[in-house]
Amino acid sequence: MHLNTLCFLYLLLGVCGARSDRSELVSVSVGESVTLRTGVSVRINDRVLWRFGSDRADPPIAEILRRSYMLSLHVGALERFQDRLQLDQHSGSLTIHNCTSQHSGLYRLTVSGSRNTFNKSFSLRVYAPLSVPVVRSVSLSSRSAGQKCVLVCLLRNASWATLSFYSSGGVLLSSVTHTNNNSDHSSLSLPLQIQPQEEQTYSCVANNSISTHTTHFNSTDHCHTHTEPSPQYCLLLLLLLIPAAVAVTLLIVCVCRKHRRAETRTAGESV
Repeated sequence: MHLNTLCFLYLLLGVCGARSDRSELVSVSVGESVTLRTGVSVRINDRVLWRFGSDRADPPIAEILRRSYMLSLHVGALERFQDRLQLDQHSGSLTIHNCTSQHSGLYRLTVSGSRNTFNKSFSLRVYAPLSVPVVRSVSLSSRSAGQKCVLVCLLRNASWATLSFYSSGGVLLSSVTHTNNNSDHSSLSLPLQIQPQEEQTYSCVANNSISTHTTHFNSTDHCHTHTEPSPQYCLLLLLLLIPAAVAVTLLIVCVCRKHRRAETRTAGESV
């Protein structure tokens, strides 16, 4: 009870700083610039610190120190931020130019000095350009229940992207999400099994916070069915082949007999 009262008094005096555990999600495409806005104005005796990463021991990547007699702006020398950071001396907002996947992560802001300590964090996601999904046929198998065709939808540059299959009626059939951003060239794949004899239209949709691409296709575009002949067709074919086989056999027998007769006559004339 006494501890809660003491902390409340500290808050009134400005000792306990305001802190938000929620990070503001910010999205940007590779190669673009993004500004992380503080929402405050830098006053005399304020100190603005920007850190990258979740570790409290991480060194500042940018800093503003404002006094009545001077204004100091400092940008860290980390290689990933080389010549890319810009500080606004009035608000303390941080701009990152020419973003890459290496700039994705947590940015922590601390403003202290003339006010209660102000903390804010940003979760930055840098998206590579989303490619158009490609649909390919993987296999076609015949079973007692009917033929099954397996398709796969492929996506490049899939960081934080979702890949989904939809039927012609807009019904979601399956989906998968990529949550890793270790590389600008990550990939994602999603399989789908369909019955090719039922001609339908499908779509594979790739989307993230920046863009959406859709590929429409028909089941017959990738799954070529191989129909088996019906029993009636086989019987009709057999009925047609039997007379032809008998006729060919009779023709061969007649030719052989005629040839033998000719040989017999030739032998008799020789005697």
